Parts: sequence; structure tokens; C-alpha cells
Amino acid sequence: MKSILRSLVILIIVLGMIGSYSVFAQEEEEEALVGQEHPTPSMEGVRENPESSSLVNNVVLRGATPDKARIILLDPIGDDKGPGYYTYPTHPVYVP
Repeated sequence: MKSILRSLVILIIVLGMIGSYSVFAQEEEEEALVGQEHPTPSMEGVRENPESSSLVNNVVLRGATPDKARIILLDPIGDDKGPGYYTYPTHPVYVP
């Protein structure tokens, strides 16, 4: 029983030494990388989509000019008080 316990203790010590060595080696590699210059990221390979317009953050539909383009939102409830369940204030204080 004592020999098994002793073997386990020795094994744990050896594994601890191996683990700590790999940690130290990793720290040395990271320190070596700190002084190196890294490449700057570029937009190489990125192309503009020819089917979309960049005039209004790609919102304008293809083929539409900005002065004639319209975005139509239908009111889902049909009460014409806004584009959804939100009710706009009707008090005269809030009218612009």
C-alpha cells in the first residue's frame, strides 16, 4: 500500500514538473511574439456588390434613383395611427 501511494506521489510530482515546463515554454513564446510586427488587416478580396446602391447604406432598391425611391410600410392593424401597435400622442402639446 505504501509503495502504491509513493508511486502516485512521484507520478504527480513528475506530471507537475512537465506541466509547469510547458507553461514556462508558452510564456517564452508569447514574449518572443510581442516584439514582432504584425501585418495590418486589409480589405483584400472584398468587393462592392454591383447590384446594390451605396447611396443610402444599401437601402435603395436596385434600379431606383434616390429621388423616386419610396419605402412603403403597411399598418398591420389598419388604424392608420402608425406602423404598429404604438399609438402616437394626440395632445396638442405634442403636435409639432
